[in-house]
Amino acid sequence: MCVALVALFAALGGVGWAATQLPADSVGTTQLRDRAVTTPKLAQASVGSSAIDAGAVQRRVSTGCPATAAIASI
Repeated sequence: MCVALVALFAALGGVGWAATQLPADSVGTTQLRDRAVTTPKLAQASVGSSAIDAGAVQRRVSTGCPATAAIASI
């Protein structure tokens, strides 16, 4: 029980320090690791089509591909 209480207070102390000492908007792109933000973690309608680089993502295809054609040929 003692170890659990020490761990609890250590965790709460770290969170409390971060909440009170870190300046607003201090975490940005340079602090995030690659693939740290995934689609399920994004809020609904938080990223619109204007915020996405069209050259970096594949366009959605609404029709099927023939068996003999590669997706890159569309």
